[in-house]
Amino acid sequence: MNKEAEPTFWEHLDILRNYILQILIVALGCGVLAFAFKEELFSIVLAPKDSNFVTYQWLGFPPFRLELINVGLTDPFMIHLKTTLYFALIGVSPYLLFQLYRFISPALYRNEQRCAVYVAGSGYVMFLIGMLVNYFLIFPLTVRFLAPTSLVRKSKI
Repeated sequence: MNKEAEPTFWEHLDILRNYILQILIVALGCGVLAFAFKEELFSIVLAPKDSNFVTYQWLGFPPFRLELINVGLTDPFMIHLKTTLYFALIGVSPYLLFQLYRFISPALYRNEQRCAVYVAGSGYVMFLIGMLVNYFLIFPLTVRFLAPTSLVRKSKI
């Protein structure tokens, strides 16, 4: 009986460390890419501040323009870093799920592996749908509702 030797606890930790390092390298790459494309990133994130955003068009809101003001000395840079971090996490999340699945899948039976793929895949799809609902519905309505009327300037277009 030639049974394949199972890895020890420390070998499992070595394997997990390699997967985590790969995830961190890809996350760093996504972060650098997001940091490099600052203008495009902020044009996407701040699109709901203008009245020509698609949600406002659908709901028939009157034209307006919201002017954002930074009052802290380091706020613009910190916002840039936070936005980069969030986009890097969103960008690396499929790879992160794949690497975690690669680590866990050898311990699962064949039918459990199939179920895990369906659960992780459908969970990620639901996450993306939630992000889209938030970006196109919740965030614009919240921005419009919470914006002080003194900052919202009605434009005569």
